[in-house]
Amino acid sequence: IMKQQHYYDNLNTVDEKPQQRVQKQPKMKAKLNGKVSPISEIPATEVQLIEYVQRNEKAEFVILGDLISTEIKDIKSTKSGTEKSYKIFSGIVKDDTDSIVISTFVNLQNPQLVEFYEKKAVAGKKVRAYGYSEFDKFRRDIVLKVVEMQIEGDVEKQKFVDTSIDKRVELHAHTKMSTQDGVMDVDQYVKTAKDFGFEALAITDHLNIHG
Repeated sequence: IMKQQHYYDNLNTVDEKPQQRVQKQPKMKAKLNGKVSPISEIPATEVQLIEYVQRNEKAEFVILGDLISTEIKDIKSTKSGTEKSYKIFSGIVKDDTDSIVISTFVNLQNPQLVEFYEKKAVAGKKVRAYGYSEFDKFRRDIVLKVVEMQIEGDVEKQKFVDTSIDKRVELHAHTKMSTQDGVMDVDQYVKTAKDFGFEALAITDHLNIHG
């Protein structure tokens, strides 16, 4: 025990050598840099997850993909008469095969971690994340509980163009005013039509004439 204590005391000395600092690197870093799994290979249902764990003991994965949306919620809980506050970060990551929800608790006592998830881990960033899959009863879906994540850069934006000589006219477009049937606002349709070189656009929302 004394030898172990002496070892850890030496790690914390001011004049420690560079090679000694390497030993203080977090162990999780090695797992974060492990083999990347396509998201499509992660169990997609609770039953598939149970079967996967029975075969492999753990459901740990490293994913690499684009953050397409993020959300941070402030949570307060009271245990034994003491109120505690924390944040939950969640987002959606996609790769070339599929997409998955990621989630993690954010320790408010770690300002750097709070800044990372609030200002750096945002939509439009490519991320590498290590964590374990579990069935989220609240979302009723499989979620990757993130243990560690790092930013790999910005997502390369793709601009689609219509190279046809004879341009088409979209005659059946639903905006968000069509409940549960549309995904874009009118101004987004107009901008896209202009970028594609379309001369006209027909909005066919259900049961209303908003626009």
